[in-house]
Amino acid sequence: MRSVLKILSKIFRVVEPRVFEDIALQSVQSCTKCLKDGAAYIQKRRGVLDADLFLVKHLLTLREQLSPFDIDLRSVERQLDFSDAGRA
Repeated sequence: MRSVLKILSKIFRVVEPRVFEDIALQSVQSCTKCLKDGAAYIQKRRGVLDADLFLVKHLLTLREQLSPFDIDLRSVERQLDFSDAGRA
């Protein structure tokens, strides 16, 4: 997480805002996945409470560190189902 935040802070003013938002979104999604994986590992070793505390602590830290960038990291994913298209 530290390395992602460090890289984001270095490229923040260098790249176009839309490009930065895309990079930041992908980076945050990757960090979030790693944090969830880490929480799952902790849950196996130490229990649910420790895993939840780990996840909350690091997600709050991530949110706090991303706030100066003033970016909108919401993503909308849509999937189209064309499985019935051949029947028409």
